[in-house]
Amino acid sequence: MTDNSLVAQSPAITWANYQQIATQYTQNIPFPSQKHEEWKYFPVQKIFKTEFNFEINHNIAKNTLKLPEISHFLIQMENENRIVLENGLFREDLSVILDKNFLILPFEKAFCTKNFLNEMQISIHFENFLQKEKIQQNPFIAWNYAFGKDGIYISVAKNQTVLHPISIYNFQTTNTENVGFYNKIIMNFEENSHVIINEMHHSIGEKASFGNIITDIQVAKNANIQHHKLQKLHKKSSQVHYSVITQANDSVYTQVQVALEGDFVRNTMDILLDGQHVEANMYGLSALAGESLVDNHTVADHLQPNSVSNELYKGIYQDKSQGVFNGKIYVRPDAQKTNAYQQNRNILLSENASVNTKPQLEIWADDVKCSHGATTGKLDENALFYLQARGISKNIAKALLVQAFAGEILEKINYEPLKNQLEAELAMRFL
Repeated sequence: MTDNSLVAQSPAITWANYQQIATQYTQNIPFPSQKHEEWKYFPVQKIFKTEFNFEINHNIAKNTLKLPEISHFLIQMENENRIVLENGLFREDLSVILDKNFLILPFEKAFCTKNFLNEMQISIHFENFLQKEKIQQNPFIAWNYAFGKDGIYISVAKNQTVLHPISIYNFQTTNTENVGFYNKIIMNFEENSHVIINEMHHSIGEKASFGNIITDIQVAKNANIQHHKLQKLHKKSSQVHYSVITQANDSVYTQVQVALEGDFVRNTMDILLDGQHVEANMYGLSALAGESLVDNHTVADHLQPNSVSNELYKGIYQDKSQGVFNGKIYVRPDAQKTNAYQQNRNILLSENASVNTKPQLEIWADDVKCSHGATTGKLDENALFYLQARGISKNIAKALLVQAFAGEILEKINYEPLKNQLEAELAMRFL
């Protein structure tokens, strides 16, 4: 699981140097507030008003979770490569690796490997995250690199197909006090590699928890990656999650993101289509109740010609829950022959639920096909009447319509056990 033969210290770069540079970026960065357009609907002040212990995980996390406590969160006990993180720390004792043709290392150790330094091109990786403009918009990125050292690095070599899904279980755990943590998930998929990634976020414990999480995914030429992401936190758990995906020629990357619970969750995802004949697919579903808030910000940045991006995000909001969608498509001057599509569709199931949506297009090329749009409304009264006229009760009719609405996203999940689990959960929720 952790091949020490690949570890080789670099005399030029150390983790301490890296954090020192990142710390310099954090100086004089103003805290984001709701006066800033990028954070207009996100309650940033709640993070800073709560005292989180960011050191507790280094003292107790390795001895906290046991397998019986997490078993009911697992998609399958068998037939998957299980990787467990607790408050950002890699729990090798709870992890099970079935396929031997990929590398998994704790992040701090991975930083010193030849694989990470040479193939991930650390300078490019650093620039992806710590650009001045980017951290001014999202200072959580700089804070993560300045103060956090936990997480994992996954690498799949050239021409390799990982037969079993790689399922990453990221647990936010609390015991006697509120816990905060920083976490990095770095994934490198080399040329012509194929893999399914399940990224699961759950919380355990009665106290509040907050995760500052970064995901960096490099998709090389002709690689095909299916990425499923589930966020199901309890009502005192929150996340700020920033992801960047960089795609090379002829690659395909598909993400299906499902958010079901949590106090407040911010997802920021940048996909850089930096190659020709690239396909990027972004699908999202927020199905919220109570006072949960999920804020999704996406960017599809077309840098080269002849690429395609498809984006469909849907939201179902009950009670006092809130949704935000801010989606941007950039088509750069060299990105001729680009096809880019973006849609956001929402259903409000109560008078107190709300959603704020802002689809955007910025195009600098002239030979392109691009479209975007957004809709928000209630369940179709005609469809409800049609079902009731055939003897179906009103509650079941509503549940069927909601399930059909969500089904357009769930059918994109290319892993039957996870898809079946989510379909059953949504059926129970709306009946």
